[in-house]
Amino acid sequence: MEGEDFTMTFKTDYIQIPILAKFNLSTKNNVKPNIFIGPALGINLNAKYEMEVVGQTIEGDMKDFGMDIKSTDFGLVFGAGVNFGKISVDARYNLGLSDIPDTEEDVDIKNSVISIMLGYSF
Repeated sequence: MEGEDFTMTFKTDYIQIPILAKFNLSTKNNVKPNIFIGPALGINLNAKYEMEVVGQTIEGDMKDFGMDIKSTDFGLVFGAGVNFGKISVDARYNLGLSDIPDTEEDVDIKNSVISIMLGYSF
């Protein structure tokens, strides 16, 4: 397979627990904007790889590939939102602060997530 092109994708799943400070911006109408910031703890649930080479797909656990993933990830979450009565919309960015591979080597791989949320209050 020497000289063949291949594509490799790493897939990780986390449960994220953010602790956010939310600042509501005052307005005189029903539209209420807000901003928030705070730390987040991510707990790794699984880490898989998928490699596509010569039309074949190979999948497996990243440990089988020789890469251990840390079980926790620390990050910083910041974003903004707006409430329209009972409906709310938020946009968040999670900046990962921890290197993901559990290795002594100087590897700079961090998580980053952009999320958009829509909510309804009862």
